[in-house]
Amino acid sequence: MTLLERANAITNPVTRREMVTLVNECHAAMLEAIEIPNEKLAPEYQNKQTHSEKYGDSDEGTEYVAYQPLHILLARLEREHAAANPPISEHEKLKAITTERADRYAYQFATRESFEYDVDEDRLYKNQLAFANAIGIRFEIEDEFDAE
Repeated sequence: MTLLERANAITNPVTRREMVTLVNECHAAMLEAIEIPNEKLAPEYQNKQTHSEKYGDSDEGTEYVAYQPLHILLARLEREHAAANPPISEHEKLKAITTERADRYAYQFATRESFEYDVDEDRLYKNQLAFANAIGIRFEIEDEFDAE
């Protein structure tokens, strides 16, 4: 059944699951349908597979395939990006912020013999709420718009 036939076969009202499935299938079909010419790509991303390797013909064994499907190119780029930029954990982010803050304090103290404390309001608020909840204090959060 083609995507158009599946779209026409969906009963009204359309369920969210049916629509999400159809949209995902359309997205995958579009990625497979779009091909990028090799000459438009940087040399390191060009397809070096020969025509005979791809299609099994021995007639055109020396010619390179002129196009790459977009979904294959995107998957390759995502793999390379993920390998070059590993995800940073929350602990590593906090450690970097703390180190940068300590370096700033050391520089300020070395130049002025005092330093300005840097307050992260969001982190302070989150820690205060966590402490209050841990000792059993519950807060009612007031909404600014309810006061009017």
